[in-house]
Amino acid sequence: MKLPMRRAVVLGTGLAVALLVGQAAGGIYRSSAQPLTGAGDLPAMRTDGRNPGADRKPACVEFDKSGERLWYNEFTERAEQMGDKLSITAGDHPSQVAGISYCSDRQGMVVFIKSGASSVERLLREEAAAYPEFTFEFQYVPRSLDEMTQLTSKVVSAGLAEQGLQGIGPDPYTGGVTIEVLVSAGTEAPEEATAKAEAAVKAIIGEDVPVATTTATSEFVSSYNRYDDDAQPHYMGAAICSSSGSCTVSASGRCSSGVPITVNGTKTMLTAGHCTASRFYNNGAYIGSQYTTSYPGNAGIYGDWKLVYQHSYALKTYAGGLYDTTTLNINGANWGVRAIGSGICTSGSTTGQACRFFVTATGATRTVSGVTTGRLTIMRHDSSGGSGSDTNGFRPGDSGGPCYYANGTGNVAVAGIVTGLSADHYTYLCTQLQGVRAWDSGAALG
Repeated sequence: MKLPMRRAVVLGTGLAVALLVGQAAGGIYRSSAQPLTGAGDLPAMRTDGRNPGADRKPACVEFDKSGERLWYNEFTERAEQMGDKLSITAGDHPSQVAGISYCSDRQGMVVFIKSGASSVERLLREEAAAYPEFTFEFQYVPRSLDEMTQLTSKVVSAGLAEQGLQGIGPDPYTGGVTIEVLVSAGTEAPEEATAKAEAAVKAIIGEDVPVATTTATSEFVSSYNRYDDDAQPHYMGAAICSSSGSCTVSASGRCSSGVPITVNGTKTMLTAGHCTASRFYNNGAYIGSQYTTSYPGNAGIYGDWKLVYQHSYALKTYAGGLYDTTTLNINGANWGVRAIGSGICTSGSTTGQACRFFVTATGATRTVSGVTTGRLTIMRHDSSGGSGSDTNGFRPGDSGGPCYYANGTGNVAVAGIVTGLSADHYTYLCTQLQGVRAWDSGAALG
């Protein structure tokens, strides 16, 4: 199976998937123990050369022949609790930990850790001991997340397009980097393009750094119902419009409200930076003006977001269908990253609520409509249990809406905001909250 060729669309403007708090929001629930691949793919360790060091993969992490991760089985509540706890601890130690992932059977966890990080290793072992029914492994890699991020930043500074890249990110599996190469129809062969890009990247970061490569055939681009009558205090996932009149998806026409954030004592609401209006409305009513934005100049450093202020914003997100008034309480924020394989839900003004996303990569950078955009969580969507990745995720107009998951309290925790999707609708992007904290270490939920 070849990796899907993709072109991403940033979502300014339906599917609605019900959220069962404590279940569907937190995990990808499966009706059968089938891998998330096409029927012709066989489980295998990644040994095809896409990722140097493949022979050092932990036994519970499986890949198909093309290098895609394989996933089986259903999450359990206990497995999700374990993942959330270990993810927080791992995220608090980026100078020692490279990343964290569920096992392919979702019955355990792997922490990718820099050799010699004994203090955090002891701490993670102690936390994992509370979940003796699950597998727990360490995979030792040569670099931490901080060190991998320094390498990717060098390439971003040199220019992604100049190196023939559409994107780059840390590769926790080997302590190296993963690159995405844009291969256009009618130009050089994919093998030539990827070899050239890999050589260019290694010239910047060093020949000894493992480089994993994927390809895409076209660029990520930007584009800008229920929740269209949202009074103060405004709920998340509602429509925010650039005009008090027509509210359509256009260059900056309609996006979605995302996450209430307090910065410097000011109550604000986070939404997508590529929603470029400076004033926003809902059903003709004013809901706020731009406080600040990272977009476009600092999107590569902090991610694609802006803050809106001058109204009140509730710690609630819409759930269910477009005309469903059901809401969920937001009582937590993940300022780090979700474990690979974790579940995510989103809410937005086009799709309503969409669940059954699963994380495939974090801390990624992509070129989106010519703008280098960092702090991304990469996701796939699977709604039918065992059929593989599908195209039933969010759509244009959902940009800025919350990305969240059930946190075991009967409520949800937010992890970021909706950013974009590929033209074939197989790859989805959320901007991580950590970019806001990188800009202002005092930023808080609420």
